Amino acid sequence: MILTLGTLVNRVRDAKPDESTFAFFMPTACGPCRFGVYNSLHKIVLERLKLDDKVSVISPSDADYFEGTKPDFAARLWTGFLVHDLLQSMRLHVRPVEKESGLAKALYAKYYGQLIRALEQPGQGTLLTAVGQLSQSMWGLRYIITRAGKEFAAAMGPERDVPTVALVGEIYVRLDPFANDNIVERLESKGIRVQFAPFVEWLEYSNMLSETRILEGRPNSQDSVLTAGFTGLVQRVTTRVLYGICSRALGWPERTTVSEVVASGERFVHRALAGEAVLTVGGPIHEFEKGQVDAVVVVGPHECMPCKIAEGRFARVGEKLGLPYLATYLAGDGIDTEGLERFAFDLKERHRLAREKRQTDTILQPGHDGPTLNGNSGIFGYYPDERRAARE
Repeated sequence: MILTLGTLVNRVRDAKPDESTFAFFMPTACGPCRFGVYNSLHKIVLERLKLDDKVSVISPSDADYFEGTKPDFAARLWTGFLVHDLLQSMRLHVRPVEKESGLAKALYAKYYGQLIRALEQPGQGTLLTAVGQLSQSMWGLRYIITRAGKEFAAAMGPERDVPTVALVGEIYVRLDPFANDNIVERLESKGIRVQFAPFVEWLEYSNMLSETRILEGRPNSQDSVLTAGFTGLVQRVTTRVLYGICSRALGWPERTTVSEVVASGERFVHRALAGEAVLTVGGPIHEFEKGQVDAVVVVGPHECMPCKIAEGRFARVGEKLGLPYLATYLAGDGIDTEGLERFAFDLKERHRLAREKRQTDTILQPGHDGPTLNGNSGIFGYYPDERRAARE
């Protein structure tokens, strides 16, 4: 709450001369998480700072994040979110193996600028316009991602065998470098590739829940057949086309769907517990079993309930599947660098032993045993000192 409020206040106070009013999207939600009252406190603070005449706080529910917006705007905004996710994924995929230092960062900045300019163009707002764009240029974003895919692919140097970490957890802290103390760069500096859980995953999950309630005949007051159907269509068409472009350019595996994430997560988190925990657990499990990641890092604000649930379940996942994990809690303060160092060292050592075993197995004659990993070598999670000492 402090991070989102501080960012908002700074942005409004630093307004450019031609910026007189702002619309601040701060969704709301039900349940025990305090996120549901962020928008209320933001409004109170804006009023006390006499900034409420400049800012309209828009707070749609998690049943329909685009409530009250026109179809063209909603579809274009979703597609913009998706393109941003893909640009970020390409940057993270290429940066550990880039030909020239800083090249991936420069390409990301270039195409991020193009994305913003495309989204700022006025639209017609009709359903017919939105459907037409989905089958054509997608508001010009299809061309942007096509060009970006080619340039990112050309920026890659010789492929190196580096361990890959899935970075998951609470959506804001996970995605904000200040909030997570630049954990991505810290991991990359240790020779580890980072793979983000996409921002749009939560939007897909929310719409999936709405579709499920409608199909099972138990919709809530905010569910709409038309809205869920149109949103689902937009999500499926854009992800299939745009991810496919990136996949072909960079050799990515088939995209992990939200239904696959939930199916994997429900092996360890009961399906009745709807929310972020099942996504935090399910995504890394699915990709670990597919051989796409080697470990998982969970980040979230202090005492975040879904992250705490996920941390507890990853202890069980580690025992059953051998998935290495690290849970760390941040909110703009410094990360536990000692714990991160140990995690990175252990992960790279595990990865090295696995690579040597594969190489040895290819030259051993039938009937000979190659070197093997200890079955428990990949099960580790790091905690504050007193909890870690008790665990040891």
